[in-house]
Amino acid sequence: LSPNPEDAVLPGDWNMKFDDLQRMIMIRCIRPDRVIFMVTRFIELHMDRKFVEPPSFNLQEIYDDSNPFQPLIFVLCPGVDPTTQLQALADKLGRNLKSLALGQGQAPLATRLMAEQAKTGGWVFLANCHLMLSWLPKLEKLIDDLPAQKPHDNFRIWLSSTPHEKFPIAILQQGIKMTTEPPTGLKSNLIRLYNLMTDQRFNHPKYPELYRPLLFSLCFYHSVLLERRKFGALGMAIPYDFNDSDWEVSENILQLYLDEMPDGSTASIPWDTIKYLIAEASYGGRVTDDWDRRTLGVYAAQYFHPDCVTISSHKLSTHEEYFIPSLDGTMISYKEYIMTLPVIDPPDAFGQHSNADIASQITNSMALLDTLITINSALLR
Repeated sequence: LSPNPEDAVLPGDWNMKFDDLQRMIMIRCIRPDRVIFMVTRFIELHMDRKFVEPPSFNLQEIYDDSNPFQPLIFVLCPGVDPTTQLQALADKLGRNLKSLALGQGQAPLATRLMAEQAKTGGWVFLANCHLMLSWLPKLEKLIDDLPAQKPHDNFRIWLSSTPHEKFPIAILQQGIKMTTEPPTGLKSNLIRLYNLMTDQRFNHPKYPELYRPLLFSLCFYHSVLLERRKFGALGMAIPYDFNDSDWEVSENILQLYLDEMPDGSTASIPWDTIKYLIAEASYGGRVTDDWDRRTLGVYAAQYFHPDCVTISSHKLSTHEEYFIPSLDGTMISYKEYIMTLPVIDPPDAFGQHSNADIASQITNSMALLDTLITINSALLR
């Protein structure tokens, strides 16, 4: 089978007879695993590339649209924690952020924090509201009373919760709702991780020519582990919920050991220590299968290697488009390189055979077509 049937020349004069839509229908009949690729290309040609690239999550814009009386609600998804982004925004705007993980006995403290921050213009972040559903009617009343209290203009109340049927509808109706669902694909995950980085942290390491390429390797490592789940049993024996905290701990490890080096030579980098702490402790702490643990170790050995900081454009996979773009680039240059990566990841970017993702591609194609049928059925009624 052709690896890219959407690019193949049709026999006879069928190449001239078929338009793009008809060609896409033919691919659907013959190669359902390539429907997503055809749809992506069709949208890029007839609309714009921006419609196939998910927009980055911009917390600053959401804050600008809010007011002191509206709760801002994070709808939580597995693998993503908004705490770091929220703290970074608070630091950037000079706001005093008080965070509280809700649970048994935390109601009086949460009430007091809201009252204090409403007077001073600080922010309150009440995390995991789904763990304290019995108190949420009281929270609803506190939010309803905010206009009468005339809080400071800078005051904001942030909430986080998993979807739950008993979450008060009134709070949802009043608030601004945000989903922090992790993006799909290496490109989207890489750009999201770089958006989590502050300029201060990126620009002020002790040895930037070592830190920046290894940071890119770490971001690529994290993205690959997240995306391997799409291969099913061929990716991981057991699916794991790796999240931002794993990446943040690993980034702290990387910066700590680089900053403590006596000099900036490659020989001074404690490679074995860094690989062990990242692959075996930070990410490996979640892993229970021996073969999965071995997979993490193989990736770590490939991505945390002396060639990463000595060879320009060091390849991170057999696919030619995935490499470390610069040994000492700026934040903008790294993001610009990431934006040139393919929207749909080839299997060899993960070290997999080209047939490894056929099952997941067919599943995604059928889900797309089922959704289109559902939407059209609803519109026709």
